[in-house]
Amino acid sequence: MYLIHLKLGLPAYRLVPPELGDLIRAAARPGEGLEHVTVHPDTPGGPVLGMFLTAERPDQAQVMAGLLCRRALATSAQLRDLTLLRWKAEPVPSYRDGAADRGQLMPAGNPSTGNLFHPF
Repeated sequence: MYLIHLKLGLPAYRLVPPELGDLIRAAARPGEGLEHVTVHPDTPGGPVLGMFLTAERPDQAQVMAGLLCRRALATSAQLRDLTLLRWKAEPVPSYRDGAADRGQLMPAGNPSTGNLFHPF
């Protein structure tokens, strides 16, 4: 799964539609790999979408996110005055990385004997 951040432009008079995430999801077709959409409406310089997509490679996810976003902007009356400015794949830390940061990984070996190679 890959995270793609998409920067949107909108006219100065316009607020981010509260249903933006739902409209993006509605534009997705089966097989395009969209798993989740997050909307960050108050990002400096304009709103940002976070799309999580399944794909073989990050470049495939990036292309699909751009196509999906452009389709949603073109076909939804509520989104026609928004523009897709840029988008790119972002690294997604693994669960193990986050667990280590939170101190949730079990220590190696047997903590009662101090033997690192003793099986439980």
